[in-house]
Order: sequence, then structure tokens, then C-alpha cells
Amino acid sequence: MTRKETEEYLVALRPKPVFEPSIRKRPSGRQPAAPPQPQNDKLPPKAPQPPLDQTPPSSSPPILQPAKPDEFNFRFSADRDFKDKFERLAEVLGVENAQKHMADILEKALDIALEKKDPEKKLERRKKPENSSKTKSRLDEIAKNDEPAKSRYITSEVSERVHARAGYQCEYKAVDGRRCISRTGLQIEHVRPFGIFHSNDERLLKLLCAQHNGLAAERVYGPAFIQRKIDERRRRREAAR
Repeated sequence: MTRKETEEYLVALRPKPVFEPSIRKRPSGRQPAAPPQPQNDKLPPKAPQPPLDQTPPSSSPPILQPAKPDEFNFRFSADRDFKDKFERLAEVLGVENAQKHMADILEKALDIALEKKDPEKKLERRKKPENSSKTKSRLDEIAKNDEPAKSRYITSEVSERVHARAGYQCEYKAVDGRRCISRTGLQIEHVRPFGIFHSNDERLLKLLCAQHNGLAAERVYGPAFIQRKIDERRRRREAAR
């Protein structure tokens, strides 16, 4: 078991306290001056003590730990803009007492973001009956795959199916059979290089992370060719500024 899995297993045996939601400003570390003490002439004066360093640490380790089998404790810092956006989102969602319902508000925000950005959610929407009339026939798409493609553009419908087929994870496998665990920044790679075969056949598309997609391209075209293309793209971006 990994450390994360072990921690989640242990809280089932001994649950931890669940954090109460709160928003507070980080303390400045300044302590109020102590009131002057009356002098006692019979006692010798105390030697002055060096001032204690009250400066708070610049940062604290982030916390994402299991508290109970189905509950987790989160702790993070954010700037004032985040706080203002959070409170505005509570207003938009019609949630009163934003501080008390922090988890509910953040969960709704995550749902909205995933609904818009997650290819898995997009695929689910396309499978609904009301969208069936807008979806092209799969037989027509397969027939078109036999024709030379004019560009390497992949439709969103095909991209979503490729993502789903790959389980939303890079499909690269090392020599020992281990699969890449990357799930971010994924790109679609043509198993039959588009520059040679000019085909967008969905059956020959794979999902790779940027690093392994670049590695696949270098194996076909060579490192020098890929670097030259990268330099040309960079020069075009700089010229367009």
C-alpha cells in the first residue's frame, strides 16, 4: 500500500477530528506590548531578555489528510481575490453563510468546471438521446477515414471517444510493460504519422502525454527535424507579438 492508501485505511480504525470550515486572515505575529511592571527597589533589576522572534513562518505544509473513511481535511492559503470570488460564487449560487458551507460551494464549483472541461462529461452529454440527431454516423466517419485527410484536425466527438477509450490516461508503455500514469496535458497521437499517411482514422489514434508524444514523433522524423519545427513555431509566435 502507498502512504496515502495506508492513511486512508488507518482512519477507519481511528478517525481524526474533522476540521470546522473557517476563513481567517493569517496572524501578523505581533504581540501587544506588556504593561509596565511596578519597580521594586529591594529587588535587583532583571537582566534584559533578547526579544523573541514572533515572525510567523513564510509558509506551512499543505494538508490533505483523511479524517474518516469518507471525509478529508483540507487546508490551504489564498489571496484576497480568491476570497472575493468565493463569496461572490456563494451569492450566485444563492448560498447563505458562505463560510459555513465552504465544502458545498467548492464542490459545486468543481462540478461546473468538470462539466465544461472534462472530456468524459462531454462524451456523456453526447450519448444522451437529445443529442443523437447531432452526432454523425459512425459508419460515415469510418468510410471517410479511407480518404486522405486535408488536415490533422480531430473533431471533438472523435477526441472524446479516444480519451474515453484510453481511460483518460497516457497510453505509453515502457519496455517492462509499465504504463505512463500521466492524466494531464494529454495529446492525440497518430499511430500512422499524419505527415506520411494523411489519415485521421480513429482506430489508429492514441492518447499520449506531451513528453511521450514528442518521443513518438522523434522516433519517426528524428530529433533534428522535431527541433527545427519547434524553433519555427517559436519564431512565428514571436513575430506575431
